[in-house]
Amino acid sequence: VPDFTPEEIMAINLKCVQPCYPNDLATNDDATWHDETKPACRNIYFTPLVHSLYAVHLRRWLRVFERSSLLLLRFDDLVLQPLKALRDVCNFLGVEHLHPQFKVEVGRTNFTTMERLLASGTTDHWLLARLHAFFVPHNAALERMFPGTSFW
Repeated sequence: VPDFTPEEIMAINLKCVQPCYPNDLATNDDATWHDETKPACRNIYFTPLVHSLYAVHLRRWLRVFERSSLLLLRFDDLVLQPLKALRDVCNFLGVEHLHPQFKVEVGRTNFTTMERLLASGTTDHWLLARLHAFFVPHNAALERMFPGTSFW
């Protein structure tokens, strides 16, 4: 069994996922899932990119819930700024803030953030640039759905 680098795995993911969605996926409000009529697209559920197409998934949630009932948080913010994230959650829910001496772990080494991925050599700027390009229309769709929220 060959060993694949993270870059090779993500490049393979990009190739696998792209033909399974319409070109206008990020802006097409009717597109909510991949095209399972294509044999190559029947088993892509476990590719990281499928789970990262937040606009697609949130579009389905927004058919059921009001936009104002959803709070979006970035994983990096949860890890690197947990107290701010907790304050944001408390504000969103309208509940009392946690006591200022509430203890949290900040930046544990087992958390994966962009900064750590680059520092560890697990990924590189070339792959991040490809991923960024892939997600540009999807992040733009998120911005339209939740104005003022930055995801990349």
